[in-house]
Amino acid sequence: MKNTELYILLNSFSSKDFEDFELFLFSPFHNRNKSLSLVYNTIKSRKDLLVQKNHDKILHLISKRTNYSTSTVKKLISFLSDSVLDYYKIKSVLSDEFYLRISLNQYLLKNGDSQTLNKSQKILEEKYSTNDKLIIDDYYKVFLHKLNLFNSSVINLKYQNKSDVEERLNTINEAGIYLSLYSLIQLTLLFANYVLNSVDSGTEKVEGFRLPLRQLFDASVLCMNNTADKKIKNVFNLYYSAYKCYETLANANLYKEYKDIFLEQADRLDHESFYINYNLLLGYCSTSQRVMSSDQFFDKEELELLNYSMEKKLYKNEITSNLSPITYRNYVLLCLENMDMVKLKNLIENYSSELDFTERVDMVNYAFTHYYYGMSNYKNALKYLNTVDLRKFVYKYDLLDLEIKIYYERNDFTSLERLYHNYREIIKKDILLTKYDKTRFLIFFKHFSDFLRIINKPDNYEVHFSLEYLQSQICKEKSFVMKKWLTRIITNRLELLKKKNS
Repeated sequence: MKNTELYILLNSFSSKDFEDFELFLFSPFHNRNKSLSLVYNTIKSRKDLLVQKNHDKILHLISKRTNYSTSTVKKLISFLSDSVLDYYKIKSVLSDEFYLRISLNQYLLKNGDSQTLNKSQKILEEKYSTNDKLIIDDYYKVFLHKLNLFNSSVINLKYQNKSDVEERLNTINEAGIYLSLYSLIQLTLLFANYVLNSVDSGTEKVEGFRLPLRQLFDASVLCMNNTADKKIKNVFNLYYSAYKCYETLANANLYKEYKDIFLEQADRLDHESFYINYNLLLGYCSTSQRVMSSDQFFDKEELELLNYSMEKKLYKNEITSNLSPITYRNYVLLCLENMDMVKLKNLIENYSSELDFTERVDMVNYAFTHYYYGMSNYKNALKYLNTVDLRKFVYKYDLLDLEIKIYYERNDFTSLERLYHNYREIIKKDILLTKYDKTRFLIFFKHFSDFLRIINKPDNYEVHFSLEYLQSQICKEKSFVMKKWLTRIITNRLELLKKKNS
């Protein structure tokens, strides 16, 4: 196990890591087993074997260069794996200067070095107070810093006069505020994830979150808004608005309030907090559509948020500079849902090049299929659809849905019946779909089958009555695949019948 672990760890090394880890092994403070350097340098000299995953050859090479037995080499590789983890521990601590200073201050307090501690505390106080963009974890770190200040004042008996006592009490209050804010943020994120996962699992009513988060927020309002630190007020109000949204899904007013606060603070938020709140807004729109399918408000809002993401190039980060195919796909579907072909054409022409080249051709064909369907050019829509191998394409169900719509719009009921039958079989046999996913498809198949049966009857009052009854049954369903489209075509049929009869 350790042998495999080492190769996995080394494969994630950057060029700098390879050099830094070599220095780490040279240090007798970190490594007292000189043999590990021999083993490591042998592996380092043949990085190509790491990439090829030719682990047996690596083992043989080490044995040959060191004259160690295979069993000894395996033990050394295991020890080397532990050393890499030790290197990562130190690297992770050193990467966070804020926490490093807090750890130092706690150590100085324990050792009783009050003079050095006092100097270090002032450096830390200046560092966080002048930083306008604290990350979420920083609020907890400031709490630790305030706690360190309080503990050092007690140890140094710094409470002999009224001024010192007031300072100490103020430090306690500030520590409480920062800890409360950190806790409320984390609880809000937990609650939002609880709601999103509940809806994803098909739960009719979101309940069961055990912590009284509403009471905690309400009890904190006065304290947070009375603090002299404006940053705390802003951050508290931002996450309080987020909580109120997720407490009540599909509420346009609560959403607008949260969105306005987010946009107002966007330039003052750190990178992490910005993305967290942007994704909370996006998730709220997406989830609200599922519980409120008759209103297109959240469809349009989600499209606007994705458009904002495109314009600001939010998809670029330290990991990738490519546009995610998931984001691209969601944008395509929302453009079609809102029948905004201008935005869809703009996506294809200006952002397709941002996709990874291995995904670009299929994703562009996917987008053109939806674009031409939206333009009622069904011939071209099918042409682009047929260029995609649905057996391999991850979004094949999107395209199968669209193919059903195309055949219906063309009144090609022969092709529609054939596709509809094959589609059902594909869903039944797909082992990757969850039970809930299959249920959402099967509900559509049931209602669409009833719809096809009804419209194939002669036009009379019974057809009108049957369609109205089917529409009422569909309205009772919480969520299923293509619910909006099926509702729309039934409404259109009823309007046509009404005109014909009149």
